[in-house]
Parts: sequence; structure tokens; C-alpha cells
Amino acid sequence: MSFDKNKFLRQHIYLNWLRPENILYEFHSNLILLETLKKIPKKSSKINLGVGNGINSFLAQGGEFNQEFDWYVNNHLRNKKSKDIYNQFNSGLSKKIVKKKNTIKFDTVIDNKKKPVKVVKVFRNF
Repeated sequence: MSFDKNKFLRQHIYLNWLRPENILYEFHSNLILLETLKKIPKKSSKINLGVGNGINSFLAQGGEFNQEFDWYVNNHLRNKKSKDIYNQFNSGLSKKIVKKKNTIKFDTVIDNKKKPVKVVKVFRNF
């Protein structure tokens, strides 16, 4: 099956509906990362430094979310007490948000915050 860049772009459009200025930057950087990761032999170790909210890493690894998944609603509005919107972990994340599993896996995931690493581990296990 060939890679569909339009579908990949649509993933970025609906995931960034609240921040449209991020769409082209994240699409382009994730496309470069995806193409680079595909060239690395499967047996080689891969490290993800500065994972952030895990969404871009998941997309760049070939994963795909259902359109019902809304990071802004699922994360920001549920956790109004937190001062750091990027240091969140929603234990209610469901397999239903993942339409397609990521085909490339990072062996090690590192961030300066603990909760985003938990999110990536959840995405990786779907």
C-alpha cells in the first residue's frame, strides 16, 4: 500500500483545528521524520527526545487517529486545574481514538516531563 500524503495532511488539519498556524509546520516536519524513520533498519534502536504531547511522534511513526479524537478537548478542558497544558495524562485514553497503529516504534522515549511519556506509552501499546 502506498503512502497517502493527502490523508496524512488531513490528520494534521483536524488535529490542529484550534491552532491552524501549526498545520503546515507539523505536517512537513512529521513527513520528514516519517520518511527518515522508514530508512532506519527495524533492528536499530530509535530514541525520541522531547516527545511533547505524543501526537506528532505517533503520526510520524505511521499511526493514525480517529477524527473523533480531539486533543484540545480531551486534554485541556478536562484538566482545568493544571497550569501546564503539556504535562497532562488522561487515564481515560481509549483504543477508540487510534484508527491505525503506528508501524514504527521508538525504543526509548524521553521528555523533561513525566506525563507526556505516559501518553506515548499508551499510544504505543494500542
